Amino acid sequence: MLRVPRLLALVWLLALLSSGAVLAQNTQNELRLHGRVVGWTGGDPIPGTKLTLEIEGQEPRVLVTGEDGGFRFEGLPEGEYLLTVEVPGIASFQHLAVLDETTSGAILLIQCDPERGGNVRTLMPSAAPAPIPSADLSGDKGFAEVEVFYGTDRALKRNAPVAERFGPDRMRFTGLHMGVCKVSVPRDHRMGQIERPSIWKLEVTPDPRKHMVLLGMEALGPETFYRRLQGNLNRSEAKELMVFVHGYNVAFHDAALRTAQLAYDLGIDGAPVLYSWPSQASVSKYTVDEANVEWTVPHLERFLRDLSARSGARSVYLIAHSMGNRALTRALERIAGRMDQRAKPLFSEILLTAPDIDAEVFADLAQIFRRTGNRVTLYASSNDEALKLSKKVHGYPRAGDTGPNVVVLSGIDTIDVSEVDTSLLGHSYFGDNRTVISDIFNLLRHRKPPDQRSGLKKKEKAAGLVYWVFSP
Repeated sequence: MLRVPRLLALVWLLALLSSGAVLAQNTQNELRLHGRVVGWTGGDPIPGTKLTLEIEGQEPRVLVTGEDGGFRFEGLPEGEYLLTVEVPGIASFQHLAVLDETTSGAILLIQCDPERGGNVRTLMPSAAPAPIPSADLSGDKGFAEVEVFYGTDRALKRNAPVAERFGPDRMRFTGLHMGVCKVSVPRDHRMGQIERPSIWKLEVTPDPRKHMVLLGMEALGPETFYRRLQGNLNRSEAKELMVFVHGYNVAFHDAALRTAQLAYDLGIDGAPVLYSWPSQASVSKYTVDEANVEWTVPHLERFLRDLSARSGARSVYLIAHSMGNRALTRALERIAGRMDQRAKPLFSEILLTAPDIDAEVFADLAQIFRRTGNRVTLYASSNDEALKLSKKVHGYPRAGDTGPNVVVLSGIDTIDVSEVDTSLLGHSYFGDNRTVISDIFNLLRHRKPPDQRSGLKKKEKAAGLVYWVFSP
């Protein structure tokens, strides 16, 4: 009887057809998944391993490996699948991926440790990554490319155009889609702007030389994701990681553009990361967004934990906007609750911009989550029309509003941007107001506290509690 090492068992799911490919297409355009479960030492087969395959729209299929450790699933449609592997006497692991012709030849490598759980890697035999479509990529392109890493629990729409690949629906399975996308930034980009086609300029088709364009995206398994992320950071001097969590009424495509714009304008020396939750990208779906931003909390928590532990970043900056602050503060509360009291903060800077969250709830959460960051900064405005409306809906002040109820807490720097934001709704100043962007730049680049940053005046709310106001 095979004895699996208790300290560490490295298990291979090596899919073998006659040619060695994982997936093969039959005459009915159906796919099949073959493979073997083998041990790390000597490659011995592991019999009795239970495999459960779930694909959207189908009943789960269950197999148990025989003496040779082999398995075979046939008649499978293309689509997202979840494979659960239960190795006898060790643990249970899951692997989430897309089943189609492009994944033909993949090798699933499962690491198994009884103490730490499991890890699944997808190894592709082809060294060449999928091409990223763009306009003219030869010679002087006339634009820069920003590589944005992403994690999302939005459902994947496989055959949709790139800009619509991740829609408003929730993922069916536990886990995250992870990958990288490329965004163009035109040579004459202006700080605080996301250049888009304009009907006033008779522009219909996005041109990366003039506009910020989502050029393409590439899905990555967890191991490849972190290996690629580490590679980008290792090529930088500062090894900075900027994580952006968007707010209400935002599509994945728009969030990717915003992440690239922020990283470019702030001069992030490392890598930007987008966390995108399933916002409906519809003004009328506010309550659905509220439900989804609550649903996403445990997924964001795990993602932030992994980024902190596996990215290799020297500095990790977290930036949340609007309703995205609900997910981030709740996730950080959960992280703080599991931290040792003597542990160092996991994140260098936490920036909470225009938070659409109950001010009193925010104050309670802050007592806990502020332990996770070296510094927490709150940006708020009395001219935020979106938060004024949210206050009417909920009946209580929001943390991103100022005025008589401005949120001022010990251990958090509150910055009032009311005097410098002149936009129509006053809600997106974190990304489109040059003064605010410059302040965030100085905060991140030089790690200066408010009293050492230009343009800020100290204001006292109560004895010992001060906040900061931009000079007009």
